[in-house]
Amino acid sequence: MLLYLARHGETLANISKRMQGHTGGELSPLGIEQVTKLSTRLSEHKFDAIYSSDLNRCIQTLSYIIKHHGTVEPIYDSRLREICSGDYEDQPFADYAHLLNPFGFPATRDSPFPGGESLLDVNRRVKNFFDFLINRHMNVQMSSNEEQKILVVTHCGFIMEFLNFLLEMKGESPREDWRIQNTAVFVFRITINDEKVNAEIVTFNDASHLSN
Repeated sequence: MLLYLARHGETLANISKRMQGHTGGELSPLGIEQVTKLSTRLSEHKFDAIYSSDLNRCIQTLSYIIKHHGTVEPIYDSRLREICSGDYEDQPFADYAHLLNPFGFPATRDSPFPGGESLLDVNRRVKNFFDFLINRHMNVQMSSNEEQKILVVTHCGFIMEFLNFLLEMKGESPREDWRIQNTAVFVFRITINDEKVNAEIVTFNDASHLSN
């Protein structure tokens, strides 16, 4: 299975440096330009399934991509949401910077935002969604003998914890310093050998389409 992860385009809140969390978010003019370029990049691929966060900034991003994939019905899934920043949602980062790590998240991965989630909560959503993909699409792949190609449109926090999930699968320590660009693309080849799931990185944090 080839799994494509793409982050949404730049939002107005990204510009004003406000914490979005589970708020919907609106793409900025630059964000619309970014997702237009992303949609062109992805137009050459034929996806067997397309999933997206159900938050507005991802729905907007996908609305540009899906124009090239009209035969695929997208599935909007709340498991793909950004970390919920609870009481801090829609608030300026600067007001709470002294309470967060340098990347805008709680100081430790098991510490939740007040009234919100921790990064470990997001990691649990990642694991749940990944298991769902394995059960749903790897079985189809094995029966058809054709590699499934899956697109997921999601958020920085979700992609960060997906990367940490893969590190933990290999027995390595998670990281908190991932830098995920808007509309960056990640591609992983997922295989199963002797009942063990493996993930090979094909493309990592690639936003080269923005320079075109």
